[in-house]
Amino acid sequence: MPYRVTLHGPERASLINLRARAEARAVIESEVGFALPAPSGPAAGTGGTLAFALGPDEWLLRTPLPDEDEWLRRLEAALARRPASCVLVSDAYGVLQIAGPDSLEVLAQATGVDLDPETFPTGYATRAAFAKVSAILHRLDDRPSFALYVDSALAGYASRWLEVSSGGAP
Repeated sequence: MPYRVTLHGPERASLINLRARAEARAVIESEVGFALPAPSGPAAGTGGTLAFALGPDEWLLRTPLPDEDEWLRRLEAALARRPASCVLVSDAYGVLQIAGPDSLEVLAQATGVDLDPETFPTGYATRAAFAKVSAILHRLDDRPSFALYVDSALAGYASRWLEVSSGGAP
């Protein structure tokens, strides 16, 4: 019997990898308009821009797709001559979505992360193993629904894995 989920993707997203020491972090936060998040906690964002912590000094910034070049230019200018880097990595990731009442059961087959809403509430994100690939798991809401950011070369595999594991076509 198939699980009650809907699947979408992989889709392209505007993504910028940021690495910064403390003094440059404040410059990034000023540019994006919000405090950058800590690892394995809630993502942070405003106005269609969202940041995921990938480590203590590394973030993935998701911006509106039409604005990715503008965001990159702004951040490069703000971080010039500072101990930081910003690199457009949109082509490096594919974004998958899973939603529905059985989402947790499907995802539990592929990751050791406890995605229960008590420990991983709406807005939380973490980088973890997912179906033998690295992924950023982001809880979007309490339906529950999740976005998964995976290496673009493996996005087809991850999409197929979700389809088969949720009871879709073999």
